[in-house]
Amino acid sequence: MHLTPRDVDKLLLHNAGFLAQKRLARGLRLGYPEAVALIATQLLEFIGSVYDLIQWPGVVVLMALETVIFIIPSEAVMTLAGWMLIKDKGLGPEWIVLAGVLGGLGSLWGALWGAIALVYVQVWTDDLAELLFHR
Repeated sequence: MHLTPRDVDKLLLHNAGFLAQKRLARGLRLGYPEAVALIATQLLEFIGSVYDLIQWPGVVVLMALETVIFIIPSEAVMTLAGWMLIKDKGLGPEWIVLAGVLGGLGSLWGALWGAIALVYVQVWTDDLAELLFHR
């Protein structure tokens, strides 16, 4: 079997994450490379399970979460959108445009919700400061 360099990297990352998970289950401390491999593997599995569960709306949801909480990198979300939702299903290259549009929509949606949350936090902290210091 011949693997592309990208497939070899994915396989190595998966194996490193699997070994790190086994070490963690045995109660051993993880080094930096093992911890990074475990986090990356778990993150990729989470993104894959979201795509399996809700398909294309998952791109919007994950990009909105990426915009608001910064834990999920957009590089992983959009790359996996192209790989899992387009390539594996045998769809044509025109679907890449849909993935880009949905990714942009998710980023916009996340930015709007983040801005709304910041406004409410600002109003709440101003009211709290007035209650505490201006009696």
